[in-house]
Amino acid sequence: DNIMKNKWEESLAALSVGQQFAYKVKDDARKDKIRRYAPLILLVIMTMIGAVSQKDFFTWGNVVNIMYQMSIPLVISVGLTYVLLLGSIDLSIEGVMGFAGSFVAFLVVNNSNSNDFGILFVILISTFIGAITGIIHVKARIATFIVTYAVGSIMTGVAVLVYQGTPIQVKDELFVVLSQGKFIGIPYITIIAFAIFIIGALI
Repeated sequence: DNIMKNKWEESLAALSVGQQFAYKVKDDARKDKIRRYAPLILLVIMTMIGAVSQKDFFTWGNVVNIMYQMSIPLVISVGLTYVLLLGSIDLSIEGVMGFAGSFVAFLVVNNSNSNDFGILFVILISTFIGAITGIIHVKARIATFIVTYAVGSIMTGVAVLVYQGTPIQVKDELFVVLSQGKFIGIPYITIIAFAIFIIGALI
């Protein structure tokens, strides 16, 4: 291996500066393609393994089940993408999402009250929490890892306080339709998730 490596380095050194630069550009482009398509390749391999090991993998019922499961992570990943592009991290997602879900379930029609509001209110509160997190990071110059972890822990606690350890059964018709309804066999929440993904990709 060392002999082949030495010969390769000698042959590379024999090239002109322009040729070496061109080679480096091509090599970097090749590595970038590998990094870009690695997740897709891994997905194809995992799909093949699933198809071989489970005979019901490609049934429509399983596809619908996968669409249900991917919807929420897809929406979350779209929002988190912008944070990662800025070189930061957001560990508060789980806590804020838990709080938003618990609070909106508490405000809409459920097994303990007959309210018919809350969605917009919870969105505004969650947006405010995100804004406060960003302000603390920027103004106080505290790392996003620390700030978001703290905010996530706080909101997890608040979420538990909201439903006081007893899960709330939502009976609001809009929530039931969005969570269980389908359009030409595709869940509504999956359609919404893909719409958000497309908007995020365009932005």
